[in-house]
Amino acid sequence: YIYFIAINSVTLSINSPVQISANYTPSSGGALDGVVFNNNLYIAWNGNDVGGAIRVTWIDLNLVQRNTLVVSGYSASLISLTSDGTYIFVSFYSGTTVSTMVLTPTQLLTVLSPTAIATGVTVQNITASAINGTATVIFEIQNSYSYDGSISSNYVESRTIAASGALGSTILLARSVGLASQSFVVGSSVYVLTAYNSP
Repeated sequence: YIYFIAINSVTLSINSPVQISANYTPSSGGALDGVVFNNNLYIAWNGNDVGGAIRVTWIDLNLVQRNTLVVSGYSASLISLTSDGTYIFVSFYSGTTVSTMVLTPTQLLTVLSPTAIATGVTVQNITASAINGTATVIFEIQNSYSYDGSISSNYVESRTIAASGALGSTILLARSVGLASQSFVVGSSVYVLTAYNSP
């Protein structure tokens, strides 16, 4: 189950929990994410529907939950949600594939169906930020040293995807690091914190 609890920022009074969905399959990595856009909170999660589903909903500024989009046939152990001010980008990892879909705000109409941006990878973390109709999806890939498989040597890659579906090239951002934050935008650049690990 997914709930939200409203807390008044002036009086600090706490409202009773409100259920968002009973259709939720949690994961240790985070099969749930949210983003605030235009005073609305958008939430995406891994639904426990038969056959799998990615679910997306939004809560307006009066704390009323609006429509829920159910994208059947997909599942996710990791989800990242972002907006560029025009579109909602939902990026998710399932099995060995990172995919992104693009939605309109409020109506949650599909602009771009789930599109694979990385395949054949084992991903530990995912994050995304969007600017001017294009999302930069950043993902940490599980890896180990060739001389000793017990020593991890994860690395971070990124790839852009436009609302039109146009894909950029995959870029290796850094080796021997893992994601340590959500990505964020400053000016016209996307940043993310990483944590270095060495044997």
